[in-house]
Amino acid sequence: MLFATKVFSTLALTSAVAQATIVTYNWNITYVNANPDGQYERRVIGINGQFPPPPIVATMNDTLVINVINQIDEPTSLHCHGLFQTGNNQMDGPSMVTQCPIPPGASFTYNIPIEQAGTYWIHGHHKGHYVDGLRAPLIIHNINETYKYDGEYTIAFADWYHDQHADLLNHYLSIFNPSGAEPVPKSGLINQMPNTTFSFVPGKTYRLRVINMAALAMFHFHIDGHDMDIIEVDGVDVQRATVKSFPISAAQRYSVLVTAKSDASFNYILHGDMDPMMFDTVPSDLVLNVTGTIVYNEASPLAMIETSDWPEFDDATLLAPVIPLGITSATVQHTLSADFSVLDDYVNRATFNDVTYVMPKVPSMYTAMSMGNLSSNPEVYGKYSNAIVLNHNDWVEIIINNADAGNHPFHLHGHIFQVIGRGDGIYDGSSPYNYYNTTNPLRRDTVYIPSETNAAIHFKADNPGVWFFHCHIEWHLQAGLAVTMVEAPDVMQQVLKIDPTHFQQCEALGIPYRGNAAGKEGLDLSGANVGPNALPDGFTGKGIVALVFSIIAAILGLIVVVWYAQGDDKVVAKMVQKAKTKRALEIFMLYTTMASLSAIYLKSLITKRGVPKVPTIYTAISMGYLLLTSEIYGKYASSMIFNHNDWIEIVINNADDALFRLDAMFIVAQSNSGIRFKADKPGMWFFHCHIVWHLQVGLAMAVIEAISDMQQVLEIDPIHSQQYQDLRIPYIGNATGNLGHKRWGEIAHNVKNYIT
Repeated sequence: MLFATKVFSTLALTSAVAQATIVTYNWNITYVNANPDGQYERRVIGINGQFPPPPIVATMNDTLVINVINQIDEPTSLHCHGLFQTGNNQMDGPSMVTQCPIPPGASFTYNIPIEQAGTYWIHGHHKGHYVDGLRAPLIIHNINETYKYDGEYTIAFADWYHDQHADLLNHYLSIFNPSGAEPVPKSGLINQMPNTTFSFVPGKTYRLRVINMAALAMFHFHIDGHDMDIIEVDGVDVQRATVKSFPISAAQRYSVLVTAKSDASFNYILHGDMDPMMFDTVPSDLVLNVTGTIVYNEASPLAMIETSDWPEFDDATLLAPVIPLGITSATVQHTLSADFSVLDDYVNRATFNDVTYVMPKVPSMYTAMSMGNLSSNPEVYGKYSNAIVLNHNDWVEIIINNADAGNHPFHLHGHIFQVIGRGDGIYDGSSPYNYYNTTNPLRRDTVYIPSETNAAIHFKADNPGVWFFHCHIEWHLQAGLAVTMVEAPDVMQQVLKIDPTHFQQCEALGIPYRGNAAGKEGLDLSGANVGPNALPDGFTGKGIVALVFSIIAAILGLIVVVWYAQGDDKVVAKMVQKAKTKRALEIFMLYTTMASLSAIYLKSLITKRGVPKVPTIYTAISMGYLLLTSEIYGKYASSMIFNHNDWIEIVINNADDALFRLDAMFIVAQSNSGIRFKADKPGMWFFHCHIVWHLQVGLAMAVIEAISDMQQVLEIDPIHSQQYQDLRIPYIGNATGNLGHKRWGEIAHNVKNYIT
C-alpha cells in the first residue's frame, strides 16, 4: 500500500469533512508473507491480507470505529497511541490493563470518539505484535489547522527484524543474555518499505508528519538542502522552530513544514539515521542511514548528499506550545527509578522502583471497576502491577530517574504531560528539583530520557481510568519496565461502562474479569501472578553493562561470543540445565580475586594458579594413561581438561574490585562474563588475566585440550629438553617431576587457600 505517495489538499479536506462523521475501518488481522526491506521474506502480521497495514485517517469530532477480526493464532489487541480516550478507558487497548486480548477467531469493535487532532499511530499492544508489523499511522485532521500548508505526507520510520518477535524475545529474556542486550534490527524502513519517494512541486509548502514506530531504534531526521519548521509534537501544536535535523525516539511524533525549492533541477535525499547508541553492537551489514527521496522531477539528478552532525536538540527548551499552559503546584509527587538487573530467575529484567511488571490475572481496569472502596488501595492490583493510585484532579508530578546504562522513551497513556525539568544523575530528593520553563513548558506523551539522567513530568489526573506508563522500547516493556496509573477509581465506577463484549473475550480465554489481581475478593492475593525479585543478599550486586554480544578473537585463537553482565554463583545450575540446547558438553564457573583464579567444574573445587615444576604440556605428553587424571597436573596448576571437539562454556565471575582482562576482552569489577568455544585444537593453552601484574600474582589457569590426542599428534623438539636440562627443570612426570599420582615437593602458594 503506497500511502506515502498520497498528498492531501487541506482545502479539499476541509470542505469534505466539515461535519463530524462515523469513520469505519474493518481490520481482519492475518498473517501475510512479506519482504519489507527487500532482503528477506518472512511471516508478518498484516491487515485484510495486505502488508503494510493501511493508515487510519479521521477528523477531530469524528467517531472512529475499528471492527477487528483476529485471524492469527494467538490473542491480540490494538492501542491508538496518543489518544486520550476520555471516559472511554475500556477502548485504550493494552492487554491485561484495560481489556482481555481478542481471542483467535474472535471479533471485537473499538469505538472511539475523537476529541483531538494531530499525528498518532495505532499498534498491537499484546506480546509485541507491532514488532512483527501490526502498526500503522493514525492521522487526525483539524478543520481549523493552526498552520497553513498545501499538502502533507506521512513519514513513518520503523526498525525491522528478520526473525519473529517471539523467537527474539525468548533469547532476550533468557539466562544466556545476562547483560540484557536487545535484539539489533536488520534494517530500517520508511512507511514499512525501502526507498520511499515523495513528490514535491516547486514553491509549495508541505506538512511532513514524522512518526517513529520502531521497537528499539531512534532516528535522526533531516532532508538534504531543506530547512524544516517544527509545528507539532505528539499531537500538540507548537510555535514554529526552524531546525536542520532532529532526533525522534520510539513512539514520538513531530510535524514539520518544508517549503519546496523554487525549481525542479535536482531531487534530494531524505534521511533517517539510526542512532548507534541505541544498539549494544552494530553489525557490519546494518545500514544505519535509512533514506527516501524528495522527487521534483524524475529526470533530474540527485543533489549532493549531505551529512548531519546531529546538533544538540532539547525538545523541552526549544519547543513551546501554541496554547500556553503554566505549571500548577503539584498536589502529589512520585519518583520512579528505572533500572535493569539480573533477578532471581537469572534473567536480566527491567524494574521501576525495584519491581518488574507482570500482567495480573485480572485486567487492572476490571479490578478498579469491581472492587468497590478497596479500588483505592494499591494492594488489590497486585505487587507486580506496580500500581500508583491517583485522586481525581490531582496535579501529579513524577520525577523519573533513568539509572540504566541505556536510553529510554517513556510513554503515558490517556494524557499529555508537561516536561518541566531535566537533570544529570539520579535525583534523590536531598535538594530542591531544578525545574525550568515553568511558564509554558512543552507538552507531549512520550519523553526521551538518556542514560543516567532524570526528567520531571507534570499532568492533571482529570481522566478517570487505568493508564499504562511504560518504556516504549518494546523489548524493555516485555522485560517489565512499566507502571500502572490507577486514576480516580471511585469516579471510574460512576462514569465508566464496560461493554459486555469485553467479558465475552475474557470468558473465551478463561480469564477472570472481577476481583483483585488474583481474581479474588478483598486483599486475598493468593494465587496472583508473581514476578522475579531481587537476588538475595550475598549475591553480586549491580553490574556495569559494557559492550555486549561483541564478536571477538579470544581463547585459543577461536571466535567466541562474550557477554558482559552481572550474575551470581547459582547461575551454574541454570546453565547446566540448558547445556544441551547450547550444545555445551562441559560447563565451568570461574571466580577471580586478586592472586587467584578458581574453577568450579559442576562441583566445588577451588585452587590457585602456581607454577609447576614440570611444564604442563610435558606432563600431558609423558604421563601415558594417567594424562586424564587432573591431579597429575598439580593442585596449584589450576587446570581445566577438555575432551576433543567438546563445546565449552565458561562463566567468569570477577569477584575482585579491579578489572579482569583477557586477550581482547575485559570484565569490570564485581561482574561476570560468559564465553563459548569449541575444543578442537589439541594442546596446552594458557588462560590468564593479561594485566601482567595480575598474571604474576597467579591469575591464570592451564587449559588442557584433547589430551588423549596430544600424545598422538604432538611431537616435542629435542631442543626443548636441552633447555630444561640446562636450567635443571624436569621435563617428564607429573607437576612435581614424580611418576604416578604422588606430588611430593609441589610448589604451593604463600597465601591461604580458599575453602568451600
